[in-house]
Amino acid sequence: MTAVQLVIRQPGQHQKRTISVDIDQDDTVECLERKLSDQLGISADFNVIFGGKRLDSKQLIKDLQLGFASYLTVTVKEKPVQEEGYEVVERVEEQDTQLPRTSSSFYVFCKKCDTLNTAKLRAYCNECSSSSILFINEPKEAADIINKGRVRVNCLDCEKETTCKFVFKCNQCNDETVFLFHISRNRTSSECLICGEVEDTVFILPCQHVSCVQCMSAYMEQAMKQWLLVYRKELGFSLACPMVDCNAVIADPHHFYLLGREGYRNFQSKSAEKFLEMQEGSVYCPHPECNAGFSVQEDRTISDSEADYVLCPECSRKFCVKCRNRGPCICHIEDQSVKLVKALSKPCPTCRVPTERNGGCAHMRCLNCGFEWCFLCEAEWGDGCQWDHWFD
Repeated sequence: MTAVQLVIRQPGQHQKRTISVDIDQDDTVECLERKLSDQLGISADFNVIFGGKRLDSKQLIKDLQLGFASYLTVTVKEKPVQEEGYEVVERVEEQDTQLPRTSSSFYVFCKKCDTLNTAKLRAYCNECSSSSILFINEPKEAADIINKGRVRVNCLDCEKETTCKFVFKCNQCNDETVFLFHISRNRTSSECLICGEVEDTVFILPCQHVSCVQCMSAYMEQAMKQWLLVYRKELGFSLACPMVDCNAVIADPHHFYLLGREGYRNFQSKSAEKFLEMQEGSVYCPHPECNAGFSVQEDRTISDSEADYVLCPECSRKFCVKCRNRGPCICHIEDQSVKLVKALSKPCPTCRVPTERNGGCAHMRCLNCGFEWCFLCEAEWGDGCQWDHWFD
């Protein structure tokens, strides 16, 4: 038998009771109500509430996936309780027999488990974090869950109408983690646009192009190695859809956790480094164990007759901002090669990183920021460039 924690509430009273009721493996909400009535020694009808909705009497308790800190709210039924509400826990399909839940619709990368896992959705009062809530308006789409403040609830604890706070918990370890909303079950049996296979779990971008998780992970890894990420002002660096000529991108950087925790840290570090390279007057520390990015301020510079040294605010080591050598300045050694680079290259119009044209057409793609530009015009690539001087 398993013990379930219940919070008993009497309408119109501020006091509440917490009790524990033992249930069997296949007990339903109806069985729980009957045992609660016997344990309290009263004859009453109850409303059992969890995740913002009143539970159906046929709901199996085990399918709620209650954690060790989870509890059910029970109120004495004096008037009908709103039955409509977003199902935080999926309904069990009723056929000749009660079927167990197959799999979750929600996917997360759990840092504790260090892997992609399914998750359960929990809803709480945004004011007091109580789970004793009833939805006023239910979520209509994933964006209502991701974006704060869209869903409102009545909280039975603080007795307020307020917004709902949604939390995703790993099905394996019960830790809170981040929802990867691009990943979902393949309900439409769509083929992966990369390998052509039909997989159970897929990665769906805003353009609705579908890839299997394995192919998308490999695509991410290759894009990181070649730095094929694109820059979007509202998102930072992200990855474009693998479909040719599709401009959709991954809308949340947490999806780069598909590369693992170390791969995600590498993505963060490389993105910050590339962003700093796009900012005038910004540098990053050349020492690999530091690699801090910062803007050069006058009070951080060190006067020297031969070099422009700056002091890193994180590790307090100095380096030349021009050559960024970890040891003594080598600008005088690099002068000739710098002159050659300037003669053979032009700066990207967006991030100013020197770009060399070693043959081919005038259509350039910056490896640093992904901006596409014309080597001759030194401006964004357009139809005029293509028809006037594509191969000049």
